[in-house]
Amino acid sequence: MGPSCHRCYEVSHVGHPVPLARRTAGTLALSQCLYFCAIAIGLTLTGIVGSDLAPRASLATLPFALLTLTSAATTVPLSLLMGRIGRRPVFMLGSFAAIIGGILAAAAIFQRDFTLFCLGNALLGLFQASSQYYRYAATDAVPDPAGKARALSWVMIGGLVAAFLGPQIAAFSRDFWALVPFAGAYGAIAGLGALAVMVLATLPLQPVSQTASGDTRPLAVLAGQPMFLLGLLCTALAFAVMTFVMTATPLAVIACGFSVDASAGVIQAHLVGMFAPAFFYGKADRALRRRANGERGPGAVSAQRGGGADGA
Repeated sequence: MGPSCHRCYEVSHVGHPVPLARRTAGTLALSQCLYFCAIAIGLTLTGIVGSDLAPRASLATLPFALLTLTSAATTVPLSLLMGRIGRRPVFMLGSFAAIIGGILAAAAIFQRDFTLFCLGNALLGLFQASSQYYRYAATDAVPDPAGKARALSWVMIGGLVAAFLGPQIAAFSRDFWALVPFAGAYGAIAGLGALAVMVLATLPLQPVSQTASGDTRPLAVLAGQPMFLLGLLCTALAFAVMTFVMTATPLAVIACGFSVDASAGVIQAHLVGMFAPAFFYGKADRALRRRANGERGPGAVSAQRGGGADGA
């Protein structure tokens, strides 16, 4: 079950479902690309900028931590809001937050204001929270199970494209204002947010279902099931490890004497590793036991830990 509540599901079998589903998936794939381009800039540069603006070194990663905390705090409220007004307005709201957050972060660099930089990044967390629902919106627009898998693949393609574009945008835009390094990159985030608003404005506006079908189980019942708790725990641990590692990675790259461009390359490899496996995971999930397939993620983390220690 995705993070969206049952009231957030939208009717997908109105009009002509196949063209509607394709249009929805294509729009959300492009939106996913724009979002991950923005988050790639943040992953690449926020720790570095934070270390320059922070009053002490221990606060360098606070701005990106606030982004993550804002995302976690607003995910459920955004889901409830989608249940009332639909997904498209909420998606556009998240993109507007990216515009404001990017502008504030760029202004903070100009003014060398760490508090303002933290505020700008916190607003980007709202963009992150809303974008987590793109894939669910794409699959909900498709009435048949096979089509849902294809819609999900379309959205994942958007993330994979961003894996190549995002870090490069960070590298090329950071010196847009030569006298104020890195400010241009956050201006680029604002621009990506503006593009996302325009793209999401074309998302088909589907009517929100008022009630779910009769056999829907309450959330309290689902939350008490062992498989739900296992999935929740695995997801929380995986996201925590990813955030912990990738927030510190750009700082570690710079500390080892490498360039910002090298840091962008590391983030690019990370994002490719996030999305490339999605294209064959479905087949592997059918061919193998789901539990066995899921165990490959922790195995990869353990290998990365060993590799990272050797590199250090």
